Amino acid sequence: MKTMFSKRLQELREEAGLSQKKLGERVSVSAASIGYYENGTRDPGLDIAVEFAKFFGVSLDYMAGISDHRAPTSADITARTGLSEIAVEVLEAKHALHSGT
Repeated sequence: MKTMFSKRLQELREEAGLSQKKLGERVSVSAASIGYYENGTRDPGLDIAVEFAKFFGVSLDYMAGISDHRAPTSADITARTGLSEIAVEVLEAKHALHSGT
C-alpha cells in the first residue's frame, strides 16, 4: 500500500527527472529498493530516509507527510523550538555561510 513517504519519494524523483536506477546510484541504494519504497512494499530505514531528504533538499516531515512545506519555515521552527524568528533567521544565515549555500 502506498504511503505518503512512497508517494512523495516518487513525486520528487520524477520532478528531478531521474529514473529509479539513477536515484539509486546517487544515494547508494539499488533500483529495486527504490521501487519497493515507491510502491510501499518496504519502508527505508531512517538513515536512508535522511539521505533522500538531503538529496532532494526537503525535510523528513515533508517526506513523511507530517508537513506540506518542503522545508521548514521560520515560523515552523519558532513554533517547535520556542526561539524567536530573529534567532531562527540568524541561525539560518550562519548555516548558509558555513555550508556555502
